[in-house]
Amino acid sequence: MMKKPRRHHHFMLNKCRLNPRRQHQGRIKRPLHINNQQSTLHASYMAPPLAFANLPNLSYNPINMILLPRPAPHLPRIVATFQQAGITNLLPLALSHPKPLPIAVPPKTTALILTSSLALPAVKHLTHLPAYCVGPATAQAAQQAGFTVAHTGTNNAASLATEIRGLNLPPQNFLHPHGNHTIPLTSFFPPSLHHSTTPSLTHTYTPLLAYQTQRITTLPTTLIPQLQNITTICLFSAGSTTHLAKLLKPHQHLLNQNLTTYCFSPAVTQAAHPFFPNLETIKTPSLTTLLQTIKNPNKNSAEA
Repeated sequence: MMKKPRRHHHFMLNKCRLNPRRQHQGRIKRPLHINNQQSTLHASYMAPPLAFANLPNLSYNPINMILLPRPAPHLPRIVATFQQAGITNLLPLALSHPKPLPIAVPPKTTALILTSSLALPAVKHLTHLPAYCVGPATAQAAQQAGFTVAHTGTNNAASLATEIRGLNLPPQNFLHPHGNHTIPLTSFFPPSLHHSTTPSLTHTYTPLLAYQTQRITTLPTTLIPQLQNITTICLFSAGSTTHLAKLLKPHQHLLNQNLTTYCFSPAVTQAAHPFFPNLETIKTPSLTTLLQTIKNPNKNSAEA
């Protein structure tokens, strides 16, 4: 009589083999990973239904929640900033998960155009090049990564070309590392971007795909019951605003009627209309101003 083959049980946790004899102790839970959204959607309803892991000290207030929809890498900094300001009734939502891509930098590149801090990992070896940033948050992230920020815009990528022309720079070869959901600024940076005062001097513009972003396609199931408890939504970019509107549309009837929507710039406000109600545009696009506005409404914002 042939013996049945002996089964081997293998459990892997953080790449370490566990003793199979421990299987009787119950199901082994994998640790939550900061970029693994599918592993972070099963929190108890008595705690914030996080779509993001490792964000401590979040409180559960069933009537006044603040939704923070951002790409996954941005959330820890934003949540920490809110917490330092004493605001903890937060629902952070990881809208997307970016992955840096290898890039081939043109050899004559003299400067960078940064429209998102998500591009920084792909160009971390180019800190010797000056960075022209779309806004204060991107500029701060670039500085922390070791870049020298030559110019900080007003969170409007389309106006960056005009701003650069107004700087009267010597001819530059700009490299723009961007994501797969970003619209390159080719139309705003024609092949020869003329100098504002000396047309014979020209800049060149090269867009380059630097990161691949995987967007979530549905709202986390634990977030849907909380939609009626959200009284504030903070919108930081036009792209994420359009994406969030698509996610919320099937559940629009659940949204709180007293919802207030804070927009980081006029471009974001335009993207938010008409889906999001009670739009207010932050006068100065910074987290500091946003926090002041939330604490003291109507002082640092303008109704759309």
